[in-house]
Amino acid sequence: MELIFLTVEDVIFIQGEILSNASVTDIGKLESALKRAEQHHHYENINDIIELTALYIIGIAKAHAFPDGNKRTAFLSATYFLDLNGYALEENDDLPDIIEQAASGIVDRHRLVELLKPYIFTNE
Repeated sequence: MELIFLTVEDVIFIQGEILSNASVTDIGKLESALKRAEQHHHYENINDIIELTALYIIGIAKAHAFPDGNKRTAFLSATYFLDLNGYALEENDDLPDIIEQAASGIVDRHRLVELLKPYIFTNE
């Protein structure tokens, strides 16, 4: 199955669903954050859906492409990415803390993958 990646338009739409006054402060940072997952897939042969999800979460949250709601946008964008590719993220009370730790750099990509694993499953 060919992976479906997020677009800038997808993430801006998601941001708009979170905040009624959504706006992009730096489109270049958003584009860069989204390309990161695609580049890891194409050039480093990373096909693991959880690792790509982690790249999206960290990339979008740390890009600060929006004036507010960056972590929420990262989380919902990652959830949408999973859905596009036949996976789902089980809701859990630990996820907001996990996203916060990823955004602040407390956990790196590899640790984030381990933390997300128990909550990601195929959407059948």
